[in-house]
Amino acid sequence: MKSIVGRGKLPIIVGGSNSFIEALVDDQNHEFRSCYDVCFLWVDVAMHVLHGFVSDRVDRMVAAGMVEEVGKMYDPNSDYSKGIRRAIGVPEFDAYFRAKYSSSSDAKTRAKLLELAINETKMNTCKLAYRQLEKIRRLRNDKGWKIHRLDATPVFEKRGREANESWAEIVAGPGSAIVNQFLFNINHSRSFVAVADDGRRVTKRAVEMVVAAAL
Repeated sequence: MKSIVGRGKLPIIVGGSNSFIEALVDDQNHEFRSCYDVCFLWVDVAMHVLHGFVSDRVDRMVAAGMVEEVGKMYDPNSDYSKGIRRAIGVPEFDAYFRAKYSSSSDAKTRAKLLELAINETKMNTCKLAYRQLEKIRRLRNDKGWKIHRLDATPVFEKRGREANESWAEIVAGPGSAIVNQFLFNINHSRSFVAVADDGRRVTKRAVEMVVAAAL
């Protein structure tokens, strides 16, 4: 961010994990808030639409080799509470791989366990979306973050050119207007402050935009 600001550009932080966004903005030393002004954009999608999107995405991941990729790092003694093995789409396949590498399992059993693993991956991904939604609401309601919600639901209900046109009309266009107004207000209300590499404060046009996405 310091490097981007130093070149007179606008940093954009795009989050999947809102925990990282929160840790960045609300650091213990208040360094971020003392140096940057923030504009939050929240691209949201209705849950009933999101469920279908998640299901399709997991199916595409499976078709692209997800199961084989997870299989390469399978270890019957794995600790699924640490590292990459905590990720959704890894522990869900444990029972399937145990059966696959067992001489006592048959093809029908393995196929059933694979189906269950895929469905569990979809379900846990949806649960993650719910948790992220609750985090955003907490940041807005409890912490008082001014978060601009952009409803992208109609975009996901369309396909092809219609989806692209809908995105431009109801997400990209309004989002750009919000940011432009934010920059305009900042320009007329205060001096911009950036932090040089050596820690000195330098007068600059520097502002921070954080895009907090639901997914």
